[in-house]
Parts: sequence; C-alpha cells; structure tokens
Amino acid sequence: MSNSSVNLSGGASVLSAHAEAPSSQASMILASKKLMKHAAAPLLKQMGMSRARTAPVQFLDSACGTGVVTQEVQGMLAREVLDKSTFICADSSRVLVDVVAGRIQDEAWVNTQAKVLDARDTGLEESSLSHVAVALGLHLIPEPDKVLKGKSLFLDAFDVRVG
Repeated sequence: MSNSSVNLSGGASVLSAHAEAPSSQASMILASKKLMKHAAAPLLKQMGMSRARTAPVQFLDSACGTGVVTQEVQGMLAREVLDKSTFICADSSRVLVDVVAGRIQDEAWVNTQAKVLDARDTGLEESSLSHVAVALGLHLIPEPDKVLKGKSLFLDAFDVRVG
C-alpha cells in the first residue's frame, strides 16, 4: 500500500486533542518522566549514550510526543557534551511540539529545538545527524534512516538498523 493511500493522522489527532488540556499535558509529562523513560532506556544503551560519553551528538527525537528520549539524553550527558551537541524534538502535532518547547524552557534543555516535522519526510538534510530515535512511531515512517551519517545507528524501541 502506498503512503498516499494510508491515513496516518487519526492517532496523532487523538493524541493532539488530548494534549490540548493543561491537566492532560501535566499528566503526559509526568508519564514521560516516570513511565516512558523505561521505554527509552534500551535505545539509549544501544546508541552508546552514557555519562561516560565525550563525543557530541546531532540528535533527532522523531515523533517525539512529550520528548521522553531527549529528556533522558539531556539528563545523562555531561554539560560539556551537551554544549557541543544539537537536539531536535520533532512531531507532526503542533500541540505536542508546544508541550516540548515548554519543557525545553522550563527544564533548561541545552541546544534543543522543538519543530513541527513529518517523521515520514522531515525535510532535514541527508547525512546530517549522528542519532535518530523513534520511541513509538517507526511504523509510520518510510526510510527513517536516510538522514543518518555513514555507519550511524538508527534505533527505535523495537529494532536496530545500521545506516
């Protein structure tokens, strides 16, 4: 089935509508901090993210929702590494991007931008990123690894690909 014949907006629309209420936003952020971080943990390990990492990253948290993967990376890397790195939290939902933008400011995430991007075609330059993470949206994205540099890793919560 071609991408043009598949409507992928239903789930995103429901999540966006849910996220519009401030109380829902607070509960979604709490879930990111307390529950969803456990879904991100295997990704971070496979990506080589640890407190010992010294190399900077060019990181895309695609279909980011409330930014759970970025939240974990920001809490893990040393400030010196964060200062040399770049992070993009991207989602197709303007509401969720606004939630993440608030978190970037409120939680002082370093060198992080929130952008409305379609994970199926981000428009980002090919080979521009060292890491792409998709926690729960890979099934929506054709060729998700085309923005990776050389032999970089593409990881999601369920699979590993070498780019």
